[in-house]
Amino acid sequence: MAADKDILNFFAKFIEAQTGIAYSEVTFYQLESRLEAIAVQLGHGTIPKLAEIAQKSGIQGPMKELLIDVATNNETSFFRDTKLFTTLAQEVLPAMMQAHSGRSFRIWSAASSTGQEVYSLAMILSELQSQYPEARWEMVASDISERVLAKASSGRYTQLEIQRGLNAQRLLSYFDQIEDEGNGAIWKIKPHLQQKITFRRLNLIEPWPASLGKFDLILCRNVLIYQTVEQKKRVLQQIAQRLNPGCRLILGGAESLIGLSEDYDQEQISGSIFYRLKSPTPMIQAS
Repeated sequence: MAADKDILNFFAKFIEAQTGIAYSEVTFYQLESRLEAIAVQLGHGTIPKLAEIAQKSGIQGPMKELLIDVATNNETSFFRDTKLFTTLAQEVLPAMMQAHSGRSFRIWSAASSTGQEVYSLAMILSELQSQYPEARWEMVASDISERVLAKASSGRYTQLEIQRGLNAQRLLSYFDQIEDEGNGAIWKIKPHLQQKITFRRLNLIEPWPASLGKFDLILCRNVLIYQTVEQKKRVLQQIAQRLNPGCRLILGGAESLIGLSEDYDQEQISGSIFYRLKSPTPMIQAS
């Protein structure tokens, strides 16, 4: 049974309130397809029945988690956007490691999905470590979805996932092959990389805990594109408060800060776009 617009709008408003992701009538067909899958998975059969239970008992528990999970776009791969990762490996990360010789710097993957982004960064940093042995680094990977965060923290990937962006040399250097009950090869990230990353659940549109700390590089790629303008501004403002002065933010290739924030200067490094946090303007004291 197809869902009417009132039902789809009911779920769309809930998803926007929880995640900041805005569905319009133009994209209701995507929402409807995802709601159908949730209805079947929870044993309710149809979207109208799912809505009836949601309106009667509230959206909570497994229904809430599934709605948040399907609302987010978890498309990812290792070294996604080759140009960007080449720039990071050849210019940005070496400069950071050189500048932090003898001390630590921090990187945050703010929408880490199933972990390929943060593990790609960890591989690059590991390869650079011999050139900058005194540099120390740590990373935080966060996501709103419990499901993808659990997969990321497990560090386990199928052969198909491995083949998306990972070359043979890095595969053999950073992964161990394990068997998964006869269902084919599963590859697991080596412990020395995994232990450098802290995984935590975080909703970007909610206030962030002080324990998150500050960072020298933040990746928030392909997240803002799904948010309303006001939500984009709030997220960017919070990011500015979490970046150390002069440090960088990386957005997705189709995203920009035009009309959203004046806190950053755009810079281009070898064809890749970065946003550097402006340093605070010094106070001028009266003589």
